[in-house]
Amino acid sequence: MKFALLDREGQNLVKEARFKGQNAIDKLKNLVCIHGCVNMRGSTAGKRSCFELGFNIVPQKFTEMLLNFTSASSQPAVLFLHGFLGNHTEFHSVSSRLEQFNCMAIDLPGHGKTQETWEYSLPNTAEAIVELLTQAQIDQANLVGYSMGGRLALYLALTYPDRFPKVVIESGSPGLKTARERSQRIQHDHELANRLEADFQQFLRDWYNMPLFRSFAAHPNFEQIVQERAKNNPLELARSLREMGTGMQPSLWKTLESHRQPILLIVGECDRKFIEINQEMAALCPTAELVIVSDCGHNVHFEKPEEFVDRLQHFLLDSQSNL
Repeated sequence: MKFALLDREGQNLVKEARFKGQNAIDKLKNLVCIHGCVNMRGSTAGKRSCFELGFNIVPQKFTEMLLNFTSASSQPAVLFLHGFLGNHTEFHSVSSRLEQFNCMAIDLPGHGKTQETWEYSLPNTAEAIVELLTQAQIDQANLVGYSMGGRLALYLALTYPDRFPKVVIESGSPGLKTARERSQRIQHDHELANRLEADFQQFLRDWYNMPLFRSFAAHPNFEQIVQERAKNNPLELARSLREMGTGMQPSLWKTLESHRQPILLIVGECDRKFIEINQEMAALCPTAELVIVSDCGHNVHFEKPEEFVDRLQHFLLDSQSNL
């Protein structure tokens, strides 16, 4: 396999490498750990560990989708999937506290640096992620997905159960149940996409004025987070809304009922809409566990990172949840 080794920001090419065999990723990670010119916020990181360093591995086939590793490959793999408007740094406050796991993240299509030529549908994106992990020689990974990323995580878990043994869904859903609901939502998402393309800054203000983000907007780092969101390309975000919005998603309700792998559902107590959705999910799926986190809304991992990490660790490390 041929790889491009990028700096932590994913902007500058450090080295190209080609490795063969089952230990290709370990060889590449060893190269990263000893390579003194890899930049980490302006400092030389040649002697740092993989966890401290962080890097992107880009399989040749998917040159636009970066798989960001933050720890050694011998640890259990966890892939984080961000929400709409986010990027691969969305879960940094969480993954930085999970040193016992091999944490990975990507920029989903239309977000961050990922701009693809194929349609940003849920099935296409899921297939690309599976292929990305396969090329990186990662046979299994646990999933953590927020909102849009939660919908994607659920689709991956239900479609590829052997590849994703455990899934954590934060403020997610299995989609809409009826064709009429999906049609209405598609129209709504197209209208949102048009507004986004017309005035991105006004769209961001309107987006975070929605009731489900009320407690998130009170977060002390809210303005900084919005500034990070504004770095996205509005035309690509509009594509994501039109092609990977909830209305375009296949309904997963019936498939969820027969799923036998562990699922942890996390919602905030102020997010009444998603509490109702997730209560129905938990009642339908025999292996699903629902946790309602107090004093927060839709974005639990930002509003309550310590509790989110505790719940995550307990679920991922609990051998009983493998049964």
